[in-house]
Amino acid sequence: MISWLKEKLKTRQKTTMAILFADVCGSTRIFETYGDEKARKIVAYTLAQLTQVVARHNGE
Repeated sequence: MISWLKEKLKTRQKTTMAILFADVCGSTRIFETYGDEKARKIVAYTLAQLTQVVARHNGE
């Protein structure tokens, strides 16, 4: 995703894109319930899913 954005910036062409800011609601409780290692995996999985959706749509 970052390399795609860097290439877009090099061409200096106007483009439409989306920027996604995500917060895992209840993350403190997730960490308290599952512990650090498992909670980090849950959060990483969630962010990976969001990244795939953005990538699939080329950030648009």
